[in-house]
Amino acid sequence: MTDIVQPNHDRRPLKIAHFGDIHLTSQRGDIAEIRRFLGKRFLGTVNFRYLGRGHIFSQARERFQTLLRDIRQQSVSFMFSSGDFSSMSFPDEFRSARTLIEQELHPSASDLAVIPGNHDRYTLGEAWSRSFDTIFREWLHSDLPLTSRNRPYPFVRFIGHDLSFIFIDVVRFHPLLSTGTVTRRCLREVERLLSSAELETKMKLAVMHYPPFRADGSLLKYEHRCRHITRLLDLLQRYSVSAIFNGHVHENYFFRLPGRPMYLFNAGSGTHSRHSTYNIYTIEGNELTVDRREYNPDTGLFVSFDQQQVRLSASE
Repeated sequence: MTDIVQPNHDRRPLKIAHFGDIHLTSQRGDIAEIRRFLGKRFLGTVNFRYLGRGHIFSQARERFQTLLRDIRQQSVSFMFSSGDFSSMSFPDEFRSARTLIEQELHPSASDLAVIPGNHDRYTLGEAWSRSFDTIFREWLHSDLPLTSRNRPYPFVRFIGHDLSFIFIDVVRFHPLLSTGTVTRRCLREVERLLSSAELETKMKLAVMHYPPFRADGSLLKYEHRCRHITRLLDLLQRYSVSAIFNGHVHENYFFRLPGRPMYLFNAGSGTHSRHSTYNIYTIEGNELTVDRREYNPDTGLFVSFDQQQVRLSASE
């Protein structure tokens, strides 16, 4: 057990941190190794160096460290990332994220869960090698038996007596776009977990990188959306999942999904130069209070900019 996680032996409120879209950049000067920047990384490098992305995330390391220190002050019971620790899926970027997390929070295997984002599967080589899975291995473990294939996703974490989080990987490498895909195998494996007796009496919450909608309720642009995500939402609704937690879109927002008894919470980017945000959720029974926190450049700290409470329910 770490110095920040408080055990929940009784049914006191649970505090949970949600962050993502950190986008650390390799610090090794890999730009000199041309072979490492062929393919999609060439496009990413042009975007980073000449089209403004480098400026947007120029302080990513420092912001992430500040964010982690803010989490440490919140006495959370659990924390999770909704993806995109890296910019171009260099192993150095994953290791930098891991080092900062360990230095600031010292999380045990049960304190933290992570899933990849599209930038964590940026190249075909990473899609095959899965260095993300290797470097973050202990934070991918499941509290239920894994599926038969030798991959960690989807997996389940039980938090306290009453909560279950299902972590779902819908990221698929694409040579040009930032899209994801909900495959038939993904649906089968998620249903296998959701239908287990261990989840029957627990509140069920799901985490995946891609949100189905933007802050204004519109669909994501074609090159950024997750294909077949409606099929996954239908499955989650059928098994009474109360909320989904996402990243990918660098805006902090939440709302009840249209026509569904399910909330969407998007934490935004924890390191974006204009608006660095993350969320703290306090859950007691069916009541969830979201504390939306953002970086204040005047103080150099993360502070609360909005707190609201919703009632989570899987039935109309």
